[in-house]
Amino acid sequence: MFFGRNRQKSVSTETLATLMDASVKIRGDFYFDKSARIDGEIMGNIKGPKTKSSVLIVGPKARIEGDILCHSVVVLGTILGNIESAHLEVRSGATINGDVKYSVIEVHQGSNINGRMILLNSEKTNSNARNTGSVHDSENKEKQIKQVSVPKIKPIV
Repeated sequence: MFFGRNRQKSVSTETLATLMDASVKIRGDFYFDKSARIDGEIMGNIKGPKTKSSVLIVGPKARIEGDILCHSVVVLGTILGNIESAHLEVRSGATINGDVKYSVIEVHQGSNINGRMILLNSEKTNSNARNTGSVHDSENKEKQIKQVSVPKIKPIV
């Protein structure tokens, strides 16, 4: 909801390759190939493909205790762990206790994220800046400072 408008779309289950009912509980890591909807409980990490067609839907009754790595993630339930996703949507009523790394994020009113929100592109830029010859960077800055010339100002008498 944004300024009184309810723009929340229903999530289609027609194209889902994997559907996990609310009665299912898994202890261990969970991997899927195309797309998945989880309405049960998983105590382990979840990993999906990084292709644009892959999506993980965490249903409103779902509870995940582990990290999630998938191209697109829609959260309606509870996640106790970190999420890394190119496209992340956190719907109303969802709770995430962990860090989220994303390229694009949509957070709905009434959702709750307790953790850091990290833009994936900025993290790569910052780590590249730190890892690429910091000694040379400081030398270049010194050279740039030395090259700047300040004109002499004559005092007014």
